[in-house]
Amino acid sequence: MIRGKLIVHKHYTSRPPPHGESPSGLETPRLLPGPAVLGVWVLLGSITMMFIALAIAMISRRLTDDWLAVPWPRLLWLNTGLLALSSAAIFAAPRLPRHFPQLWRLGAMLGLFFLTGQYLAWRQVYASGIGFASNPGASFFYLFTIAHAFHVVGGVAALVWVALRLPHSRVGARVQAVSLYWHFLTLLWLGLIGLFLYWGRS
Repeated sequence: MIRGKLIVHKHYTSRPPPHGESPSGLETPRLLPGPAVLGVWVLLGSITMMFIALAIAMISRRLTDDWLAVPWPRLLWLNTGLLALSSAAIFAAPRLPRHFPQLWRLGAMLGLFFLTGQYLAWRQVYASGIGFASNPGASFFYLFTIAHAFHVVGGVAALVWVALRLPHSRVGARVQAVSLYWHFLTLLWLGLIGLFLYWGRS
């Protein structure tokens, strides 16, 4: 009898967690993407269309006789590894809540290293006597890599913004939106590598 009263009392006095939040304090995944994620998808669509247009222009220009390929700096392979590791850390962070702060900060730091490596690669290419206007191949090399780096700067800024709010943030829609944008930049970079290695050769 006493046990039954305790169960009934617990049933009526316990309050359900707020909407969108699990009893553990982490936000539960939504069935439909939130405004932040939808906004990122729209942004990714526009970025994709821009790079597709640039790729079509590059392939058309590649068919001319004055095309010269830019020697691919070996440093870009190291940068690719840094970006891939950064994306892996950001992917693992929400799935390992106990290590979320460390993994997220690691991903942001590797993103900064990627940008530093890109700057050093540009200096290597420029030091070899290949400037932006040296030939069409060089122009597209700088155009693609700088445009990608510009978007990476925005991604790193978003990663740092989340990292600064980690003591008070939860694994929710904002983290999902930033992660989506960052993984897209990694895939975009791999696509650019394939484009230049296949179509950018002399």
